Amino acid sequence: MRLREFVGSKFLFHEKPADEPFILNESEEKTHRKFYDIYGKKESVKISSSLAYNVDYMKQRYYYENNSDLILRDLNITVQGKRIPAAAFFFDGLVNKQLIGQLIMMPVLKEITEDVKPSRMADYLMRNVISQNQVKLCLHFDKVMEELNFGGCIIFVDGCAEALAMDVKGWEHRSISDAKNEVTIKGPQEAFCEVLRINTALIRKTLKNEALVNQGFTIGEMSKTPTSLLYINNIANQELVKEVQRRLNNIKVSYVMDTGELEQFLMGDEMMLTPQVLSTERPDRVAMALNEGKIAIMLDGSPYALILPINITSFINLTEDRYMKYNMTNFLRIIRLVSLVASLMLPAFFISVVGFHPEILETELFFTIENAKAQTPFPLLIELFAMEFAFELIKEAGLRIPGPIGPTIGIVGALIMGQAAVEAKIASSILIIVVAFTGLGSFATPSYDYAFSLRVTRFFYTVAAAVFGFFGIALVLFVHASVLCSANSLGVPFITPVAPHTGKNTFDSFFIKPLWKQEFRDDSLQTQLKVKQPKISKVWKNNHKY
Repeated sequence: MRLREFVGSKFLFHEKPADEPFILNESEEKTHRKFYDIYGKKESVKISSSLAYNVDYMKQRYYYENNSDLILRDLNITVQGKRIPAAAFFFDGLVNKQLIGQLIMMPVLKEITEDVKPSRMADYLMRNVISQNQVKLCLHFDKVMEELNFGGCIIFVDGCAEALAMDVKGWEHRSISDAKNEVTIKGPQEAFCEVLRINTALIRKTLKNEALVNQGFTIGEMSKTPTSLLYINNIANQELVKEVQRRLNNIKVSYVMDTGELEQFLMGDEMMLTPQVLSTERPDRVAMALNEGKIAIMLDGSPYALILPINITSFINLTEDRYMKYNMTNFLRIIRLVSLVASLMLPAFFISVVGFHPEILETELFFTIENAKAQTPFPLLIELFAMEFAFELIKEAGLRIPGPIGPTIGIVGALIMGQAAVEAKIASSILIIVVAFTGLGSFATPSYDYAFSLRVTRFFYTVAAAVFGFFGIALVLFVHASVLCSANSLGVPFITPVAPHTGKNTFDSFFIKPLWKQEFRDDSLQTQLKVKQPKISKVWKNNHKY
């Protein structure tokens, strides 16, 4: 693996450059050969000038006799009274039949008055006959099959060693709707759907910039899933772009169906609980990230985009923060930070205080907790774990139950179980309050992935607190901070701009300044354009009399 380090505000690259191929040992080479043998990685076969050969080849590769949705349409192209046989292939359900009929079949079946040789027929049809916008000339069958699998119509002509591939996609898909998991009160309400081109169009509609690059990749030897890498060419750090390109080009897998799978192939440290990539369903959030110099990855079939690199503050900031006044946003960010700390350390703090350091409590509160604890037969740690497990179970059940019943089951289940546990003296009422407050803090964390990692990490703090008290919390906190300090996202340290300190944007990462004071992009990304806006962005105010 190629290593990256971050010193001050500069990237240092080590080992081989990004464009240099991986060198596999003998065992790895055998594994790769076996993989390609299984999934049909063969040399590219050229298209023949014989129509019969081309049709037979396509029938064999697609098991035509067993495929009911593969349509083979025989054609006759008339050139000055002479008929030239041709054939068209397309998948029923993937194409728009109306486009095929009006823009392809009708023009092709009309008589051609010019003298066109069969060997040049495909080029002539593309330039003079077919009125479809996206038409390609293919010389190899692998390209033909790639276009056909992605909703294309293929035409072979007898005597021509080229094939025409026309993009006539027309499959059913979910329309653009509002965001389900990243709800916002102010700002755009659009969310991504499962069609890649619609999603990239939403980004281009938001960022009307000629420097926006949408680079295409295909991932998965079987799925051949179209993937888009988006960045603004004159802003993004080109070294970061090359690193992402290198990782995408070197993913060797049979299929990838969702960005959740792709995220696991892009991560540098698979054992780290904290996410190293930000997942979002909002086009405006992707547009803001691109404008900051970050990179986005989108996958066909997934309504989520991946944003990288990220740091720890990416999980507590929302796009809605820019749509509200900065003082209101800062108040909400303080609440999120408090909820984040509560969801991570509140149970551990409660166990430490009750079990090891009761002297820091008021006398009345101490006796209240002791009286409640004396009525329960289990140790405090067992009670806490039981209530935590019950809370997680209710939350998971509420998510999996379809329709409007889920939230109702969650609320009723939590009330009934909590009340019953207190009345049965299985758990104390104060412990129920602690668990409920911890759960609310977890829900207040904007990123679901990050909130889940905090829920898992919370158990380490709780166990350490039950054994060593505050010393255990400090020990786990030291280990946790060390792991975060050593982690990185695409080579960018995870806890920037705090460590290493990058200067100008330390305050902006946790809190927000007025929009007219947000002049610089994040220093840790080392973008090409570091200034977002001039120092005086409200020019009208200089000449205003009031």
